[in-house]
Amino acid sequence: MSEVMGRRHTRQARLAEVGDRGQARLAEGEVRIASPGLAGVVGARYAAGAGFGVVRVRSEDAARAARAVDAHTEVVIDATLTAPPTPAWLAELDPAARDVACGAHEVLVAIRERLGCATRIAP
Repeated sequence: MSEVMGRRHTRQARLAEVGDRGQARLAEGEVRIASPGLAGVVGARYAAGAGFGVVRVRSEDAARAARAVDAHTEVVIDATLTAPPTPAWLAELDPAARDVACGAHEVLVAIRERLGCATRIAP
């Protein structure tokens, strides 16, 4: 793990679910953040913070958000990304909370998939 990557992700690499090997898998991986608007911005920030090597987003706003968290993250803008379905349990939240939760949910699913964990994330 690079020195920059090591310092930034020390806490999450200490988690049994992640570890150094899992953190390296994230750094080698690409995540697609297809949610629009605020949800995409939140997702991009969380994805860059998690340490994904490449963050693919739908908008310049989301790209700026990812770069603000980690300038070393490769960010690709792809306006053709299709937003995933919103989990039903998020519908009960007010709109701003729903956007944040949708962005976070999209990244958590991607992290779990990259690390080989079960993908269901309950509320």
